[in-house]
Amino acid sequence: MARDLTMIALYVEGFLIAQPVGWPLAADPLLRGGGGGPIGMLARTSPTPHTTRVSAMPDKQTVVIADASPTFRALLRQEFDPARYEIHEAGDGEEAIRLAKALSPSLITLSVAMPKLDGLAACAAITAAKESETTTVVMITSSESPQDQLRAFEAGAMRFLDKQFERGELGAYATDILRMKETLHGAQVLVVDDSRFVRTTVSQLLQMEGAVVAEACHGKEALELMAAKNFDVVVTDYHMPEMDGLALVRNITKCSEYEGIPVLFVTAANDKRLAMRALDAGASDFIRKPFEGAELLARIRSFARLSHATKRLQELATTDELTGLFNRREAFYRLGRCFATAERYATPFSCIAIDVDHFKRFNDDHGHAAGDLVLSETARLLKENSRVSDDVFRVGGEEFLVLCAETNLDGASTCAEKLRAALEDYRFEFQGRPLKVTISAGVAEYGSDIPDADRILALADAALYESKRLGRNRVTRSDGASVAVTV
Repeated sequence: MARDLTMIALYVEGFLIAQPVGWPLAADPLLRGGGGGPIGMLARTSPTPHTTRVSAMPDKQTVVIADASPTFRALLRQEFDPARYEIHEAGDGEEAIRLAKALSPSLITLSVAMPKLDGLAACAAITAAKESETTTVVMITSSESPQDQLRAFEAGAMRFLDKQFERGELGAYATDILRMKETLHGAQVLVVDDSRFVRTTVSQLLQMEGAVVAEACHGKEALELMAAKNFDVVVTDYHMPEMDGLALVRNITKCSEYEGIPVLFVTAANDKRLAMRALDAGASDFIRKPFEGAELLARIRSFARLSHATKRLQELATTDELTGLFNRREAFYRLGRCFATAERYATPFSCIAIDVDHFKRFNDDHGHAAGDLVLSETARLLKENSRVSDDVFRVGGEEFLVLCAETNLDGASTCAEKLRAALEDYRFEFQGRPLKVTISAGVAEYGSDIPDADRILALADAALYESKRLGRNRVTRSDGASVAVTV
């Protein structure tokens, strides 16, 4: 049977921690380091794979079986479905290291007793190598000594099996590795705790399932990271300097930019009132110290799925289906935000209203499929020829809008003329027939005399209509000037 549930105890930063054999111990510097404050330790009740592959899963996963006995290697081979796994064998520790570096296997089994180099030394070398950083190592031995098991986990092994393990147990574990590594694969998780030991331990647990983890030692640092990067889940402790976990939750909740990001709040074992305060402040759930690593992973997996689903719904709600651009709803939201920023900080911003010239003709003469082609290609050209800082929207049938943050009227007019020229120069074609597509544009800039966002949009629309009145395929500014006149 597996021996990964044997418990040992450690004192870290003055707190008694439940540490199951089956969970790799952090290095001594981490045990000595870290800030104060209560920490709960991760006890594990189910194996956690050490795999963070980013590439798509191949048809077969590579497994290396290392044991001095050909007979026992043959028995281990029977644990793996040949349709799903490509099996390689090694008869000693040195050969196991060579295969691990050459193949970067998903899983490698190492017997402790092997010639040339024993399994523990081979395990340490394999887990330290960059080529096998995504490899899960399972140690197999007939020893029941807790000291041997501890040495195996310190060397980097993720599972410790007795040679008398039940038939199918190793194969089931391998299957779990493949299944579990997809759950948190690529998920962005922020871990916030003033204890370096806890941050590192939780991070390692998540990284072993493929999550991308960032760490912060207090709430203020967490908010700085969140301002620079999008996260799927936040895990935060309560007791921290600078800004505690409760204040962090409140700051996350009140910011619309972080809407939909689940927050898992970590509390002391018997502090029910604090847990309720955290939930009232906006935390998605809480977990009590000391907690089990399996429970932590289960909650974060659930939150990651929820976060991805929420983001997908937000994307559907703000994206135009035909063109892939932001839709009208998102345009007015961002226009209002740009206006508020410009009004508060006295910074410029401009908007460009765009209309496809004579669009109805494409539908009438060639059918709606041609019209859809014109719209989708126009959207692509507008996006490709706008600046990275510009936002492009489809706000109506053949109507588009471009928001130019921190850009005055001259700068936005230059951008609009670039877009007009790109459309005029592009060769549109539908079912082998050329289509002549041009756009008209109107440009307006925010000013202190403009009372609200609707007014600047009305000015841009008025300039657009002037472009049409003057013959189309041109850009007109809200001050009445034409940027380009094309006959």
